[in-house]
Amino acid sequence: MNFNRSFKKLSPTMAIAIAALSLSAHAAGYPDRPIKLLVGFTAGGGADGVARLLGEAMARVLGQPLVVENRPGAGTTLAASVLAKSAPTARP
Repeated sequence: MNFNRSFKKLSPTMAIAIAALSLSAHAAGYPDRPIKLLVGFTAGGGADGVARLLGEAMARVLGQPLVVENRPGAGTTLAASVLAKSAPTARP
């Protein structure tokens, strides 16, 4: 699978997601601390590469550091479990 071809297909979707996040972030002054992006696959794979590219763009737009955390296993259930058990964040 050619990564560049796949990335080009995802680019418009990523641009829309970043634009939506940037509008809400500027309006509310949120987030006010580093963001954790959970990836349910191993580091170095295709999903990890896309997450890191998206993370770089989101960090620039939001003005907050973004940490990519890989939690592979159980068909992404481990990452979903970590997310479900995480503390909620209060929006201002």
